[in-house]
Amino acid sequence: MPMLGAFRANVIWDQPRNTFTWRVPNEKLLNLCAERLWEAIREIHERENRRPEHVGRSSTAWRQCYLTVENAILQYNQR
Repeated sequence: MPMLGAFRANVIWDQPRNTFTWRVPNEKLLNLCAERLWEAIREIHERENRRPEHVGRSSTAWRQCYLTVENAILQYNQR
């Protein structure tokens, strides 16, 4: 769930009103950050003694994934 939730960083809400759009096409964004997302979750999973229920509730996992997607968006926009 933290990896999926991280893609909230890619959403532009209410511009125009009652709509949403993507900052970066999701396919391109996924290619930029999938490996880093996987690595972040793997590291947290190992630190939590391989207990997936702890990873899903970890604020660190959510924050790390969100920041990874935000970073990929910035990287894409600098091209």
